[in-house]
Amino acid sequence: MLRPASLLLACAALLLGVLPGHGQILNTLTGFSDEKPGWSGGLGVGLSASGGNVEELELSGAGRVQLRTGPHRFRFLTDGARKSADESTIEERFSIHLRHNLQVTGRLHSLEFAQVQQNRFQRLRERWLLGLGARIDLLSRPAPALSIGAAEMLEIERIEDEPERETRHRLSTFVTFEAGDPKKVSVSLTGFAQPLWEDFGDLRAIAQGSIRSAVTGWLALVTAAELSYDAEPPARVETTDWSLESGLTVSF
Repeated sequence: MLRPASLLLACAALLLGVLPGHGQILNTLTGFSDEKPGWSGGLGVGLSASGGNVEELELSGAGRVQLRTGPHRFRFLTDGARKSADESTIEERFSIHLRHNLQVTGRLHSLEFAQVQQNRFQRLRERWLLGLGARIDLLSRPAPALSIGAAEMLEIERIEDEPERETRHRLSTFVTFEAGDPKKVSVSLTGFAQPLWEDFGDLRAIAQGSIRSAVTGWLALVTAAELSYDAEPPARVETTDWSLESGLTVSF
């Protein structure tokens, strides 16, 4: 039986949790309010520990902040995690993303973004991204929302044990679909595909889906699944990753 203190810590971790992304491509499209002007987003941290036969400690944090003002929309996203077992690190990752959209017409938006990330267990020492492109809203709220977009993306990355940074250009394309009532139950589906311009076989892709069920105005239960693929991963890194997780999210 859980002690009161343990139960309180577990509830606090759930209440503060913001489901992060684990793949090489960060989902920057969903989890925001497209109707609310001003500031919105969600922030959270997580801590879990176990001892006895196996000693594990995991620290994680994630945040999403959006500012809508006139035709402009600014987004800031960050997430990171470090997990150790028996004094050995088994997961370590970090990412920061900045994004701007300008509404050019009713359905057409420009997009500009910058991103930096690290992932020790994908042997990714550093990756810098700069992108410029456009998004078209094929369907908009209050009906189900459907958007597509594309961008030219400069990629600069350095792999562990490799002395030189590699600079490449990718085509970054995406599609996102959202339906339902955010105040009750809503569903979102998102897909990214990022091939190299000179070799479309060198592809990075990710597919994500989530179901969000509102508990209160600021608290929701979210179940999410993710599948990511890298056709040309670093040596000793798998081409495919998947995750399935459920938890409570806090938004403002």
